[in-house]
Amino acid sequence: MVNLIKNATTQGIYILTDTAGAWVAANTPGNADLALLTLGTSYIYFSSIVRFEHQQTHNYESDTQRGWRTWPSAEGKMAANTAGHERDLVSLTVEDTETTAEYIEFMGKYYNRTDHLGAAYRLYLVKQTASESFRKFPDYTPNATLKNYLPVIIRGVNCVETGNSDRQTITLALEAIWS
Repeated sequence: MVNLIKNATTQGIYILTDTAGAWVAANTPGNADLALLTLGTSYIYFSSIVRFEHQQTHNYESDTQRGWRTWPSAEGKMAANTAGHERDLVSLTVEDTETTAEYIEFMGKYYNRTDHLGAAYRLYLVKQTASESFRKFPDYTPNATLKNYLPVIIRGVNCVETGNSDRQTITLALEAIWS
């Protein structure tokens, strides 16, 4: 197995932690060293991607998540404001083994525990499209700089056995988080 993501020749999706801030700050997920991580505990890899969906919402959700808000200001006229709050959601469906299903279920519980919510336990989604090419996601800076990763929390995991106990269809619901 290759140690650095950029040395992998296949396309796929990684969900992983940063190794001591080694690649997130530099926006170089290809330098993530898998030898420093543990499969199923601090990273997971999916190569058989059935469906990948990235959705952004900019809607008003509450007084603390204002986003775009519109209201009638006069007959036939609308007014609007925004506080810049946004939400990124990812729906990911993959095919993999029962062991991989167990790993992602574990990671969903482990990284969402209260004592694991600090930066050291943050998860990142990295979608590799070629050896050193990655899908870019806009971050939450005022200029929405493009990054080669998306910081996420696992909102849901759905594992379906498809006729063979070692063949699973796994669907993940992920939400982007930025600090």
